[in-house]
Amino acid sequence: MAADKRKDIDVDSEEYLEVVNTKGEVIGYAPRSEVHGNPSLIHRVVHVLVFNKKGELLLQKRSQNKDVAPGKWDTSVGGHVGIGEDLFSSSRREMHEELGITEHEPEYLYAYTHSNPYESELVTTLLIDAYMKTKSLLTKVRLMK
Repeated sequence: MAADKRKDIDVDSEEYLEVVNTKGEVIGYAPRSEVHGNPSLIHRVVHVLVFNKKGELLLQKRSQNKDVAPGKWDTSVGGHVGIGEDLFSSSRREMHEELGITEHEPEYLYAYTHSNPYESELVTTLLIDAYMKTKSLLTKVRLMK
């Protein structure tokens, strides 16, 4: 089934996601169950890397109940971008939901497309860094790209 282009979707029945092109432009909507299982439907996600004052990166271990990468180590924060939500609002919502973080503003790092036989994601990675006020670590991350 092709992505639904209607704005009047019933989001109460199942989580719906925006389907986007490789530029991140919304081209339709589809239920999560359809997007996860059809790699031709690209959807947006955010990842946030959270560093503490010692410069250590927080990782989370995914639940065994997840349909994607159950039990694997993952970024500090990650989640789907909601319908009509911008990347920074989405990252702030996910940081609050997953870690209770509310007082830090994420900084954009990079974006890439991740595809596998199961799904395709347009991933935007952001940074929360309680460690560096000088941005030296951010410079190192940018140099590694």
